[in-house]
Amino acid sequence: MPYKDKEKAKEANRNSYHKYRDDRLVYSKEYYKRTANEKKLKSRAQHIKKSYGLTVEDFNRMWDEQNGRCFICSEPLVLGIGCHIDHDHESNTVRKLLCKGCNNGIGFLKENSELLRKAADYLDSFKGKIVSSRRADPIVITKESLGVSHEQKRI
Repeated sequence: MPYKDKEKAKEANRNSYHKYRDDRLVYSKEYYKRTANEKKLKSRAQHIKKSYGLTVEDFNRMWDEQNGRCFICSEPLVLGIGCHIDHDHESNTVRKLLCKGCNNGIGFLKENSELLRKAADYLDSFKGKIVSSRRADPIVITKESLGVSHEQKRI
């Protein structure tokens, strides 16, 4: 019922609010429970469409092709938190689905395949070798061994 007097309208709104407050809260909580998962999925779908140009069907096809596993290490992916859509940052071309660790590793090495190969060669060069043993006596590094002229330092 519209009121011409603003004060009467405000009073009617306050009364209505207090009268139906509990019913509205119950309805809101039930509505949220019914729609929360749907809203999350819709939000995720909008994000992957906007960021990577992928539809839900494209993403699901990639997921199925990789059997829900990281393309590099084959660990199971977890939707939402542990599944990353790897893409070229220059061309924005989508590559594969990766776990967080593999995606971060590629990112930390600047998406540079030469650096990745060097890192792999570096790791391979130490396979089967004992680099250092745990010694009872500390290793002493001198200024001379470091090429500097200050006092000895112990590690």
